[in-house]
Order: sequence, then structure tokens, then C-alpha cells
Amino acid sequence: MRSPAAILIALLIALPAAALPLNSAQAEVSVTFINSYFYSDLADKPEDKREATLTEIRNTLVNLGDRYLKPGQLLKIEVLDMERIPLSPIAGEPHASKSGPQPLRMEIQYALQQNGRTLAHSRESISDINYVTDATAVPGQKAPKDALATVKDMLRDWFTESFGASAPSR
Repeated sequence: MRSPAAILIALLIALPAAALPLNSAQAEVSVTFINSYFYSDLADKPEDKREATLTEIRNTLVNLGDRYLKPGQLLKIEVLDMERIPLSPIAGEPHASKSGPQPLRMEIQYALQQNGRTLAHSRESISDINYVTDATAVPGQKAPKDALATVKDMLRDWFTESFGASAPSR
């Protein structure tokens, strides 16, 4: 026969699990970097900087998935390329010079799935010159401490625009 203390401990362990809904699958984001050694933006960077950049981008996307995807949804993202878009000093128009700030363009493909069914899939180019021009618009303004701050902002806006409807109501 079990002692009252053993029964109490068993109940304390079992109660939190019983309080969870049966279908409490977490949302998941899987990010794969396809041939990242050939990404235009990272090809000349040392291994440690390249890996740190990719890890930061992966973590950003995973955190966005935790925030905006519904439980049980799986978002598979493949990053195909990352490149800087050189800008002209006039009106932020793209041109061939590599001087000054350069926004990032990411080529990706993704599939959003739930219960084995594909809800959405696409191949997209994500970029917006406004992230760089807005960040450097004020003369004398210091660059953000986080070197990837503008990239994170761009990814957040893309994510919420693409998957915001998947967000659970709060």
C-alpha cells in the first residue's frame, strides 16, 4: 500500500499534465539555410561571423513563430540566398556602387502546414530599402548596437504580414 506522501507526490506530478489540453502541440518553425557558403552577403565573411548571422536569423524566425503561429502549425522555411542591394545616394535607388548602407534581400521558400496539410506555400524575395534609409535618415544618428536590427525588423514585418492571421487571439 502506498503512503499518503507518495500519493500526494504522484498527484502533484500528474495534475499539471492533466490540466493541459489534449491537443497542446506547440507551433514550430524549421529554418534551413541552403548552400549558405554561396550566399552573396556572407561569402566573404569568416566562418564564425557567418554562423552567428545565420543563428541570429534562425532564432528571430523561431521566436516569431512562437508568437504568431497557432499551436500545431509547422512553418518550414528554406533560405536560398542573402544579398545586399547597393543604393545610389539619390532617392535610395539601386545601383552598382557598394558605398553606404545596403539593405538585405533574402530569397526564401516556405510551407505552412497543420495536421499534415499544407495551408500556404510560396517562394519570395524579402527586402525593403526603407529599413536602411529610415535607420540612417538622421544625420549623426548612431547605427543600432544590434548589427542585424534592420534585418530583424524586416523579417518581423514580413512574418506578421504573411502569417499574422495565424496568430492565436489574445
